[in-house]
Amino acid sequence: MRDLRLNSTGGFKLKAGRAESILLGCLKGLDQETRAQLGRLEEADWGELVRAAAKHGVSPLLYERLSSQASSETKAPECILQALREAFLMNGARNELLFQDLGLVLRAMRGDGIPVVALKGAHLAELVYAQRALRRMVDIDLLVRRPDLARSAARLRQMGYSCATEDVEAWLDQDLSANHLPSFFKPPNPRIEIHWTIDPVHPVPMESVWGRVRSATLGGADALVLSPEDLVLHLCLHAEHHDFGTGLILLCDLSATLQRYGGQINWESVQSSACEWQAENCVYLALRLATELLQAPVPGAVLRALEPQEEVADWLALASATVLAGEDELVCQTGRALQPLALILQVPAPKSFGRRMKSVFRAVFPRRRNMREYMAVWHSLPLTGVRRYTCYVTRALYWLGRGFRTARYWVHHRETTAAYLRKELRKRRLRAWLKGRSRGGD
Repeated sequence: MRDLRLNSTGGFKLKAGRAESILLGCLKGLDQETRAQLGRLEEADWGELVRAAAKHGVSPLLYERLSSQASSETKAPECILQALREAFLMNGARNELLFQDLGLVLRAMRGDGIPVVALKGAHLAELVYAQRALRRMVDIDLLVRRPDLARSAARLRQMGYSCATEDVEAWLDQDLSANHLPSFFKPPNPRIEIHWTIDPVHPVPMESVWGRVRSATLGGADALVLSPEDLVLHLCLHAEHHDFGTGLILLCDLSATLQRYGGQINWESVQSSACEWQAENCVYLALRLATELLQAPVPGAVLRALEPQEEVADWLALASATVLAGEDELVCQTGRALQPLALILQVPAPKSFGRRMKSVFRAVFPRRRNMREYMAVWHSLPLTGVRRYTCYVTRALYWLGRGFRTARYWVHHRETTAAYLRKELRKRRLRAWLKGRSRGGD
């Protein structure tokens, strides 16, 4: 359980569960108090700590912290260290393979004269963290200028990657809310996403971002990366994009970035860009949480300058609870089981009930262009002939079955369902507030 309350200065104070509290202490650097807590842990408690690290995507970081200390200080059981060591080594091996693919793609793009910026995971694993193995990576995120999208997609197809859309320009005209093309697949290689902006919601002036990029070497190939200021802002926007719901890994990324580039960051530029991008609130929330939970080196003057005029203690507490809830396999299983409910919760609430139901209907039965992508990605089938009509009947039967399984899951897993719904509702409240603030609302 977690206890949320205001402190005497009007800020927020969060009392995390024991495993998460010790995990935070480890991530901050294993101070004397944390070492004392580790020394008192029983084997079952160590298991809880390992599960908490996995839930937050920071198992490699926990192993690095524990293995860097003398075993006599931490007294970690050998079986625990072995489990963490295996996670660390497996992540390192996976990242090495991913960087090999990244190098090939970067060299191919460069050969075609296409400037490419490596985003998020690749930048962080190679240049921010001390070792590649410390940062989990799932896919490769690349940024190109919008006029280069079609050439980039064509180059990836020449390399054997496939994508759900063939006509890039037509797809761009149809899907105005996206910030990247449909994913490119080449099993067993990692998925590649080609972006043309770092955020689809906020008005980010991408030419200004491109004007600040820096040269780097990633995967043995020449590449570009965001400036430290834009990397900080991108991580904050990414946290908002996921409603602060993917655990401590996002805050670890932010804290590691601030430690790595601290002296190089122009904080006036961060503040002015946050205002220009209409992202002051999400930037403030992310930086404040990184400071409170991980002691990230954010200047107090920056936080005071970005702090909203209204009272934000409740929103900070809400975001903290969402971050510390993390996302483990059980949560993912529950999310899959409750997908029909999750769709309803994710749909913005229009003023009229009819418009809300129409939004839900469109989420379940997408338009033809979206159905074409769905069939290609999930069923590897083209939307041709009679399938253009029967696919909706098939999808209706599918959702009826999902609805029945959702009801059955709810009955048999009430506590898990309740916890999942509480988290989703927290995320929805936070999302609504941030969206309202980004539009200049009250």
